[in-house]
Amino acid sequence: CIAHAQRHFFPVDAVALTGDIVHDQPAAYGAIDLLFAELGVPVLLIPGNHDLPDEMQRRLGHAPFQIGGEWLTSNGWQVLLLESWFAESADGEGLIGPAQLLALEESLAAATAPHALVLLHHPPVPMDAPSMDELGLLDGPELSALVARHPRIRGVAWGHAHQALDLYRDGDVRFMCTPST
Repeated sequence: CIAHAQRHFFPVDAVALTGDIVHDQPAAYGAIDLLFAELGVPVLLIPGNHDLPDEMQRRLGHAPFQIGGEWLTSNGWQVLLLESWFAESADGEGLIGPAQLLALEESLAAATAPHALVLLHHPPVPMDAPSMDELGLLDGPELSALVARHPRIRGVAWGHAHQALDLYRDGDVRFMCTPST
């Protein structure tokens, strides 16, 4: 997959991995380090429900990796990495939470980049798949309302669902789910 991406899509500003970097196997973070560290671009990471955030931070908390937060591209995009993993999730659903939603609101208000892209792990909108919709983002409506208030947000992308979704909502905002490799 990496070789294919390099042949067809590089050069890129960054690579984003939107969660479930490993499946409950912390040793696999070493493989991620080996595979992605030499690409020559930042690697943006978000923990998914199968990740171990403390171990991810310990193993990948160095350049070129960035876990969560905000990143700016060279061509005018503010990329916002939301962490929807939470320890109390019994079944794999996600939660951004009021503090992170407030930080997102403040970051969007303060930024000057003409466009913003929001990345997270859990689906913020229904996927029209009942079993997957049960494992979505618990505060998805709150995130959708925030997105609707900020016209600079041009896209919201996530993983988790193992299926593709590509639609426009709230005017010109593209909502995209990318299936796993």
